[in-house]
Amino acid sequence: MSNEAEPMNVEEDVAPSTDPAEAVPSPPSDTNLPENPYARETEWGEDITAEKTGQLYKRILTEGSGDDRPMPDDNVIVHYTGRLLDGTVFDSSVERGEPFNFTLGQGAVIKGWDEGVATMLKGEKSLLTCKPEYAYGEKGSPPKIPANATLQFEVELLSWQGDDISKDGGVLMSMLQKGAEGDYFKPRDGTEVEVELIGSHDGRVFDNRIEKFLLGEGCEHNIIEGVELALKKMKKTERSKITVAPKYGWGHEGSQERGVPPDATIIYEIFLIDYVKAKESWEYDTAEERKTDAERLKEKGNTFFKAGKFVLALKQYKRAADLVSESSASTDEDKELVSPIYRTVKLNEAAVHLQLKDYEKAKNACDTVLGKDEKNTKALYRRGQAYFGMQEFDSAEKDFQALIKLEPTNTAAQARLRECTDKVKMLREKEKRMYRNMFEKYAAEEERDRKESEERAKQEAAAAASAKTEESTKKPEEKVESKTKDTKPASDDDDNSSQDDEIEDSAED
Repeated sequence: MSNEAEPMNVEEDVAPSTDPAEAVPSPPSDTNLPENPYARETEWGEDITAEKTGQLYKRILTEGSGDDRPMPDDNVIVHYTGRLLDGTVFDSSVERGEPFNFTLGQGAVIKGWDEGVATMLKGEKSLLTCKPEYAYGEKGSPPKIPANATLQFEVELLSWQGDDISKDGGVLMSMLQKGAEGDYFKPRDGTEVEVELIGSHDGRVFDNRIEKFLLGEGCEHNIIEGVELALKKMKKTERSKITVAPKYGWGHEGSQERGVPPDATIIYEIFLIDYVKAKESWEYDTAEERKTDAERLKEKGNTFFKAGKFVLALKQYKRAADLVSESSASTDEDKELVSPIYRTVKLNEAAVHLQLKDYEKAKNACDTVLGKDEKNTKALYRRGQAYFGMQEFDSAEKDFQALIKLEPTNTAAQARLRECTDKVKMLREKEKRMYRNMFEKYAAEEERDRKESEERAKQEAAAAASAKTEESTKKPEEKVESKTKDTKPASDDDDNSSQDDEIEDSAED
């Protein structure tokens, strides 16, 4: 039910009114139209506007089930029939046999729907009576909806689901309470957050606590990825509910500590109590300050790396790299100050990617360093490892050779070079065998064809010799008779046939 012009598939023209006094259409002249039992205001039900302005009424026709109602940003699915007060149907998803879906609270539909559907339970069918201010206003939506028209909708709420914040259905989020007005900041990695968490599975609460931690490091506090994703969408004092698939929860293993079984879909209610923003890049006054914080993040990343927490380490290195990238340095002196730490954290990024077997990203991180320092031995070594993991052994061999040229006694590089050389030899031998087998196959096929051709020739020669022998053994009288048959004069029938052929040829010409 869009709030744009001509939002509905309607089939009957209704001339728009130009008189504001005609807010309620007069009774129809067509006696075939059904009588509207809810045309009178006394039948409209309850005024559900917050200020009781009389602009939106709701009458429940069929009770719904449960206690939950759709929240802003939820995707709701409904069936509806829209009527003028005279009973004229101007649009109906029921008649089309196609339910209608929209995002609640985003202005995708008229105001009466955004506010009215938010009050409904699952399976509920209600009559929403929308005055012009909550429908199409003074202009209406010609030709079906007159100006200043009061509209009625029978709406059945079929289902809804939260906002898909993970983009794969893994985390569905519904807002329960709006956040602070005028607060437009949303937490990101590095923000210190204080949150209240209530986690449940099949109605049983397994987690109820208040926790303070740095966003991006939730796993250090037994906080699942789904909760961190949700916090990045929330404002201070906002309360939301999320439904979390196993991929973003405790996965195939579950959580014995929390009593969550394997492959469990869980629900969390999250209240963002407060946050302390991490310092923004543009808030640093000097390159020295950037360098200091980048080194702190690097050391934190190193701690995570040594503990085998590679994803957490990578987050620290990336934040550090952002602080001291070339774009952050305004002068040559600043660039000279931050470049060494930038190279270090990029090399550390490469080391993490190698551990995670993300060889392409490891190579890219090394490329960044070698683009500024082509003789950087660590970058050559790690890029060689990345190429080796990508099975690009020729490229890996070149990097290790370049490294050994710079450091002839580097035993690690020598060992990897030998591995590369062996791999290259193996691949070339494999290629040779493949081509040899291919050529042998073709040669065998050609030999088979040749033998078959020779066999056919022998058979044809034998058949010809047999025929010649048979001819030479015939009796003399058989030969004379055969010769006589061959020299017999043409009959009259043959002449007629020839003439007929000539006539047909002439006719064809």
